[in-house]
Amino acid sequence: KLEIEPTQADGPFWQEERFQRGDTVADLLERLGVDDSDAQRVLSGTRDKQPFRSLRPGISVQAKVDAQGRLQTLSFLNTQEQMITIQRRANAGVEQFAVAQEATPLGRDIVTKSGEIRSSLFAATDAVGLPDHVAMQIAEIFSGDVDFHRDLRKGDRFSVVFEQFHHAGRLVRTGRVLAVEFINGKRNLQAVWFEGADNNKGYFSPDGKNLRK
Repeated sequence: KLEIEPTQADGPFWQEERFQRGDTVADLLERLGVDDSDAQRVLSGTRDKQPFRSLRPGISVQAKVDAQGRLQTLSFLNTQEQMITIQRRANAGVEQFAVAQEATPLGRDIVTKSGEIRSSLFAATDAVGLPDHVAMQIAEIFSGDVDFHRDLRKGDRFSVVFEQFHHAGRLVRTGRVLAVEFINGKRNLQAVWFEGADNNKGYFSPDGKNLRK
């Protein structure tokens, strides 16, 4: 939980919570310090636009709340990489909550990780902090050459280059494996992602062999 101290005793201040498995939106708003009456107004006033439909476990939600629990702004990046913003507005003297939605460009990093097999591929990838999504791609890429249940040997090694996408300093998702090397005993297996013309794309060995099985 992230809490940023207000500059004045009466706020407003920002808080951040992750939407958890089993949560309702009301549970989330309560943890964010939103007053019950405001929480009900948000839920009823935004029902037709369904801003919380794309809220999934693990998504971080930020809220700007004053010392009385009055919600000023709530925002989160949904699974479609859109920024959802709910903001208190005054319309003809009547306060209401307006919903805005816009596509958000993500930053892209290229990450390299290496590891050594001690027992299994997933144990080795966990040991170096490699996401399961990347480990599964490695297993799929070399599935025609390596039986990852029977062919692994202690001391086998891997190196992988892959994408990560982030927003405001937070990891949003892990992308595609771009290149990978797997040393299985005396075999040195390599693959590189390539996209060419006429939808010619996939993983290729350094000598140009398409690894698609």
